[in-house]
Amino acid sequence: MKARVAGVLGIWILIQAGALQAALPEQVNPPTRDEATWLIEALFDEEPPAFLPFEFPKDVDRSDSQQLALLNLWFERKMLTRDSIRFNAVKVIQGRKRKVSVAGFRFALLKEAEGVSARGFIYGRAKIKELISVSEPRFIGHTFYSEAYIKWYVDNLPDWAQLPLMQKSYRPLRRASESFEKPFEKRFYFEFQEDVGWVLWKDKPKGMVQPLF
Repeated sequence: MKARVAGVLGIWILIQAGALQAALPEQVNPPTRDEATWLIEALFDEEPPAFLPFEFPKDVDRSDSQQLALLNLWFERKMLTRDSIRFNAVKVIQGRKRKVSVAGFRFALLKEAEGVSARGFIYGRAKIKELISVSEPRFIGHTFYSEAYIKWYVDNLPDWAQLPLMQKSYRPLRRASESFEKPFEKRFYFEFQEDVGWVLWKDKPKGMVQPLF
């Protein structure tokens, strides 16, 4: 009797082990370095570096020479529109704050202009300087993920981004101009999809509370 029970138990264990093995996904190869590079560069082409130093439209007092000097540089390059207006502003008059009508300009972003996007002023193109590593895939949730670690820099800075006034006023432009010698570092994640293979991963899977790697 005991031998029979042991035999049945052994068969059950083998069946369960086989079912578990069948449920485990087959290991996949990580993205090749060429695949990882292509996916990251495609994103760089789709989303070039851009920044928005002001909320537009922006009203500026004619007496604010500092802001006008910056905004006029983009206006002269047909990246902004500029209209003469009057608007209410708070001024200190004889030691008291008063709301007065002032002459000024209204600047608006020309989103359809070259060098402008919904994210702001485009100040170059991101380029991979070094693909440091591509990790082995890790199975999380329902599929595999892999991580790429790169160094990158900004290339083809437009003329306005290299002007001393712009470099002095905006750190992203200063940092971009020196990025070939002092590159940025960034991690990218890839998700494996059965029908297409490796794709750039942008969304965090539901329930994931710890880092991928």
